[in-house]
Amino acid sequence: MPYFLIIFGAALVIISVLAHKKAIVKENELQRFISLAKEYEAVVLDTPKEKKKRSAVIQIRIEEQKRTLVHRCTEPFVGNYKRGDRISVYLIEQMPADRSLIKGDNRFEKFISTEKKLRLPVMISGAAAAVVGIILLFLR
Repeated sequence: MPYFLIIFGAALVIISVLAHKKAIVKENELQRFISLAKEYEAVVLDTPKEKKKRSAVIQIRIEEQKRTLVHRCTEPFVGNYKRGDRISVYLIEQMPADRSLIKGDNRFEKFISTEKKLRLPVMISGAAAAVVGIILLFLR
């Protein structure tokens, strides 16, 4: 039992550290994307579900060029958007196929926020399990 607790605690700490490293990589990817993109206000026109993959058809008004762009946002998102909802979108127009991310509802921001919320509890419980395992090892 003490050996199991020590191994389990060490595994929790290692998993937390690896998740933190992955969150840093995702945060860098998100920052790079945001630096290349522009933020626009958009209106949701439709949210079709094709082949078990959700997408959002959005209408973006680009004031500088006085034009309107209709775009299909296929990046994974969680929110339940309805026709007429207003959202903020990061969009890169220079790419061959326009790339977009919904601000606050994309896989990068979701992973980063989840990792930040769980990092401390997982580290504490891993360290506590390892310490209890060591204490039980000495008491035995």
